[in-house]
Amino acid sequence: MLCWPLHSEQKMNKFLMVEEMRVAVEMVGWQQGLVTAEEVEAKVRLVMESEAGVELRARVAAHKEAAAVGWTE
Repeated sequence: MLCWPLHSEQKMNKFLMVEEMRVAVEMVGWQQGLVTAEEVEAKVRLVMESEAGVELRARVAAHKEAAAVGWTE
């Protein structure tokens, strides 16, 4: 997931997803009011092609499994 907060509680959600759960990547340009196509491409490549992306997706899968277990109990 790429986090690009715009308003309301989205900044808090971004913090939770990026810093606490570590299942997302922050789009940095939003802080200056401009997210470039280059940044979007770089972050998508990071998530899809890098070792960090593999680790991120593994954490997402672990959270998914934990949620599924909680749902069935």
